[in-house]
Amino acid sequence: MKLLIFILILLFILILFGISYKKSETYKNFFKFGFISLSILIILELTLFNFRFYESLFFKDINANTDNLVIGKGIEKMPDGSLKVIDSELNYVQIDNFWGHLENIYINFEIVNSEETSEVIYATLGFTDASSRLPIYPQERVFNARKNNSGEILRYHASGNTSWIRIYVNTPEEEDTFIVKDIKFNVVVPFTISLIRPLLIFSLLLVAYIFRPKSSIYNTSLSTKEARKKIGLALTLQLLFMLGVGQLNTYFSQEQFNESQDKQRMQYQLLTEAFMDGHPYLNEEPSDILKNLKNPYDKRVREEAFKDSDEDYIWDVAFYNNKYYVYFGVAPVILYYLPYYAITGTHINTAVCINITMIATVIGVFLLLYHLCKKYYPKVSLGVYLAFTLLFVNACGILYITGRPDHYSLPIIMAVMFSIYGLFWWLKAKENDLNSKYLFLGSLCMACVAASRPQLLLTSFFAIPLFWEDVKKRELLSLKSYKKTIAFAMPYIVIALLLMWYNYIRFASPFDFGANYNLTTNDMTKRGFVLGRIPLGIYYYLLAPFQFILKFPFVSRFSVSTNYLGTTIYEAMTGGFIFVNLLTIFGLLIFKFKNKLENKTLYKLGLLSVIFSLIIIIADTEMAGILPRYICDFGFLMYFATAIVIFHLFTKLDDNKKRFLTKILFACFIFGLIFNLLLVFNDDVFMKSNLFFYFRKIFEFWV
Repeated sequence: MKLLIFILILLFILILFGISYKKSETYKNFFKFGFISLSILIILELTLFNFRFYESLFFKDINANTDNLVIGKGIEKMPDGSLKVIDSELNYVQIDNFWGHLENIYINFEIVNSEETSEVIYATLGFTDASSRLPIYPQERVFNARKNNSGEILRYHASGNTSWIRIYVNTPEEEDTFIVKDIKFNVVVPFTISLIRPLLIFSLLLVAYIFRPKSSIYNTSLSTKEARKKIGLALTLQLLFMLGVGQLNTYFSQEQFNESQDKQRMQYQLLTEAFMDGHPYLNEEPSDILKNLKNPYDKRVREEAFKDSDEDYIWDVAFYNNKYYVYFGVAPVILYYLPYYAITGTHINTAVCINITMIATVIGVFLLLYHLCKKYYPKVSLGVYLAFTLLFVNACGILYITGRPDHYSLPIIMAVMFSIYGLFWWLKAKENDLNSKYLFLGSLCMACVAASRPQLLLTSFFAIPLFWEDVKKRELLSLKSYKKTIAFAMPYIVIALLLMWYNYIRFASPFDFGANYNLTTNDMTKRGFVLGRIPLGIYYYLLAPFQFILKFPFVSRFSVSTNYLGTTIYEAMTGGFIFVNLLTIFGLLIFKFKNKLENKTLYKLGLLSVIFSLIIIIADTEMAGILPRYICDFGFLMYFATAIVIFHLFTKLDDNKKRFLTKILFACFIFGLIFNLLLVFNDDVFMKSNLFFYFRKIFEFWV
């Protein structure tokens, strides 16, 4: 029935599309491609994607008593009949006394008493066969262990017959108990029709067809009415897609970070309540244990002090003069949390703030690059503009941020948003005789960056190449141009004074944002600036190769490996920015185009973008460490420099070289699209959700 519904819906859409444009050869070809692709996908759904079903029809039954499991000494049987892991070496359950050729195993775990939403079981399923009297242990696998889960069927490749199976089990939390609901051998795999699998593949194929190098969109001028309509359609689809990804991760903010319980994850909500009460420190009173510590910033000292206490402290907040403070940028509170709380009396969900900011950022990217093309590169085609704009959106890290909608991500994406709009309005002002309105909007956005993510305040220095000539001509920052000067400078003055006052009443210094007083993994007050950290940051942020694996989600995170003997912080990375965004190489080579770019202002903006990126990488490495989300700090800058070079090349190259560059752009576009989609599923928390197991099942169809 699912397959029939899927076929009817898509055929109806394609037929309507074909009838509407039956007079156009382009749309006829599009319809033909869509029809053929859909037909092939339907055949694959009935054959290849269900080949385990056909194979399992010929499996021989194995009679095994799975009611009486042999339980290792590392597992304790609880009064309610559930099991609890008490030892990490003998934590196994075992099935004895059966004999036969093992083809597959159906197993269904269930977590019984976990209060966590990440209800999973980590299990290693060992088996004996003719080649080994002792069990062979493949890699550990994570199982969905929520109530009413359907269990999993795993294909085995044993040599000869199997006599017993041992399953080592681990749970996320020490207090978790579980049951083995069912174990069966050599079962018939259900014949499954998925609507999502062919729909996703079909969508990717259509996108690839639209942006293929021979597509007509590469011959369509941006100035046409048809082009503007297609840009509007592309923007709408992009926003719908991003919101869809956001909805896929709703569980992340609503369940994993339950804001009624986890104070670390609700820092902006706590700060909002503090502001409503008229002070900058949080209402939560720190424990006397924390107050009495000689060095509260030493993690090991804190852990030892609180080890035998019922009290606790808030992780990852600033602790100063016996008060808790939020060191993250205050802009989200002013823009979202405080107005919402003042009006409704309840707190806004952080995921909602992320989605709003994400929508604004995507629109800003479309506006910025459209303005860049219209004013400086009018010969750039619709296809080049759209493909590069979508790559630019990926480079901003929006998909990653949308997949992790927490208080860590919000100030970063807000700073990126303000930087993009600030540059856009300044460029508009430059092209409109320093229009005061545009100057004011640009400066307001750039100044707000300091209240979001101070590292990105570097983007304010874009004003130097943009307005240097105007300052020299006394058309800005002079008495002669006082109105424009006020429009340009006033946002900076007001926001700077407010932030300096805010910092002073918190940390007794107008320039101290409080990050060094952070209760985190290391003592930030003594972190210092160490040259030895810089190569580590440059490599892992820019140059580390990505890793593809044959296990969903097919993109592997890898740990940071170093011989650096000192304190630094790092998380598993997914690849350096250059390897993941190969077009960035053009941006890094912008200095080679110094004499080729007619507009020297754009050249200076591009060069500064690269320089700022390197400075931010070094600053992040020194101040905080190596974390995937920090790539968002500089990714959009790298791609802005790349945009200047790419658009220039498409304007100046001959037709043959343009076609070659279009192929490179297309390859990078498809790779970037697929890679960033897979990254959505690569998040540690997402990999414990129902959605992860659903997508793993339909895309690991051969397991």
